[in-house]
Amino acid sequence: PPLTAAWAGGLPIPSAGLPPPRSPPPTPRAPAAAAFLRATLRDAVSPVPPLDTVPPAARAAAVRSAAAWAWAGYVAHAWGADELAPVSRSGYETFCSLGVTPIDALDTLHLMGFPREFARAADFVVASLPARLAANCTVSVFETAIRVVGGLAAAADASGDARLGSLAVDAARRLLPAFDTPSGVPRSDVDLAAGPAADVFREASAGTALLAEAVLVPEFVAAARWEARLAVDAGASPTTASAPNILASPLAAASLRSLDAVLANAPEGDSGLLPTTLSVDTGAAEWRERHTVGGRADSAYEYLLKTWLMLRGASDAGVRARGERYRRAWVRAMDVVLDRLVVSTPSGAATYATSDLHEPVAEHLACFLPGNLFAGVSAGAVRGTRAARYRASAAALLTTCVAMGESTATGLPPEVALFLPELRPGHPFSLLRPETAESLFLAHAATGDPAWREAGWRLFVAIETAARVATGGYSGVRDVTVSPPALDDSMPSWLLAESFCYLFLLFDDDAAAKVAGKVLSTEAHPLAQLL
Repeated sequence: PPLTAAWAGGLPIPSAGLPPPRSPPPTPRAPAAAAFLRATLRDAVSPVPPLDTVPPAARAAAVRSAAAWAWAGYVAHAWGADELAPVSRSGYETFCSLGVTPIDALDTLHLMGFPREFARAADFVVASLPARLAANCTVSVFETAIRVVGGLAAAADASGDARLGSLAVDAARRLLPAFDTPSGVPRSDVDLAAGPAADVFREASAGTALLAEAVLVPEFVAAARWEARLAVDAGASPTTASAPNILASPLAAASLRSLDAVLANAPEGDSGLLPTTLSVDTGAAEWRERHTVGGRADSAYEYLLKTWLMLRGASDAGVRARGERYRRAWVRAMDVVLDRLVVSTPSGAATYATSDLHEPVAEHLACFLPGNLFAGVSAGAVRGTRAARYRASAAALLTTCVAMGESTATGLPPEVALFLPELRPGHPFSLLRPETAESLFLAHAATGDPAWREAGWRLFVAIETAARVATGGYSGVRDVTVSPPALDDSMPSWLLAESFCYLFLLFDDDAAAKVAGKVLSTEAHPLAQLL
């Protein structure tokens, strides 16, 4: 459905000078926001209707309208907070009150063509974030890098707004002390004002980090690129912004040192698989309980490929050679992942990624893997028979990820699925995660097969039907096997940054073309390659 006149005219939002919000913030945040939301609710059909009659050409517009509904709920009820609690119509803090949702959503607003909302959100972030970054608060290095640094850098890349690029540099510099370890593997948490936090890993000793936390090259290279660009604008030599100099800068060098430490310390017997937990002192593997491509490890495997993608177009041969090392590491890893971690049910009806303990368990987080395989084949990371194997495995894995949702009463995939041997939910809640939508977009981009778009539309219909909140926003659900489900009253920032973004890209060829030359981060932020 078309956006309302109120939306097209831009939503009046609270002043950017507001102090950091308390949790929960007042509801509604401003009379103008409440009036806008009422107007949107009156003029829009809820859910986006009739879903089974929306023609393919209108599907991108339907996703765009859903993103507008999610954003309107946040603005009306949680402006300035990290994330929206849509049922209670309030906000809640998950990331030191940095205001993560607008930061994470900036490039989605820009990509979907909401210029006024993008401008107002950018102005708010520019006005409020410096003070929030200076607060004495401990944050996750990983989450802050992928949501804040990546979100700001991508929005700056898309819009050319140097203010956002400068904030990306500031945020990345505040995370840099976490990398000051003997191995280069970063500590899990950092105090934004004071440096590394004393208790950096809540489940173990302070000297342990997770694999996913140790591989953050795209975000830090993107921040380093903006650091160099700003320096050149201020009068530095143009060579400051060359690819070799960017990689040698403290921000990029720290992230690359960490990745190199992971690869150098992977046990020989694992033949390409990476340890799930590492010592920040030595970089060596700890707790050899299992290998996985699910939680704790997923984005590290994803970023082996994407670091190559970020470096492979550089004019400097040394930079390209460094990227080639990461491509080879990705290929070694994927070969062993397909041999050891990808299994099929006895009937052959389902193929899924598990751990090397071969539990009959699949995490929804691991549904990034088919898209990663499709992306590698499309980019030419593998060729010949290996490419054919990767493509066939990706299709089988993605078919199971789709089935994880379509086997439930709501159509939403559970957080964890079991194969005993038939498919059933394990942990039945849904956080509206983006991994299946991501892989569907990458699969369609690689193959052009309309079946992936049809699966994506069914997933969107499930979100609209089960998760849309009548007073604005969307909520995760407590049990995907019950329809209608109970809602968990949370709207993670990744719904706008990733889930709706990937669905929009799946249905909008023009939008997909705009990001075709970019590296989509693990939070779906399009980051420019080095040249």
